[in-house]
Order: sequence, then C-alpha cells, then structure tokens
Amino acid sequence: MFKHIVMWRFKPDVQQDNKVEMKRQLEALLDVIPSLKAIEVGLNVAKGDATFDVVLTTVFEDEMGYQVYAADPTHMEVVNFVRELVCDRAVVDYID
Repeated sequence: MFKHIVMWRFKPDVQQDNKVEMKRQLEALLDVIPSLKAIEVGLNVAKGDATFDVVLTTVFEDEMGYQVYAADPTHMEVVNFVRELVCDRAVVDYID
C-alpha cells in the first residue's frame, strides 16, 4: 500500500464553515477517483505551537494509483479550494 499524508494550517481568518467544506470536499474524492482506496480527514482539536489544523490520510494500492489521483481534474479543483484556505503544509508519502 502507498500512503499519502498531508497536514495543513489554516490562514487566521478562515471560517468554520470553510473548514468543514474542505473536509467534505476531500472526503468526497473517494467516490470519484477509483485509485483512492481509503481517505480520512481530521480537524485538529489539540492546542499548541507544534500543531496543524487538519490532516489528510489517503491510501492507494501503489504509487501509480497516487499519481492518477494527484493528476485527476476533480482532485485539482479541491486542491485549488484548499490553497485558498491554508498557509502551511507538510507531506509524508510512504509504502506500507
């Protein structure tokens, strides 16, 4: 399995409804992109300087499945929405 994990920090002025919409749009990709086998999106409840606001965990059969997902036009629409809301991003990709 190939796992792609992303964490973001929201811009200071992002409203709660946009945070929830981001989560909804990301989770909806499961029904659209066949190479995406599983997805989990979590909005952080912890406080502190080292925290991120949201985490995305996605699972694919292999790296090629991830590449198909990454280039998918629906995914790219969601990426554009996410970019409007976030200011920091961290990524980990690994084979499990």
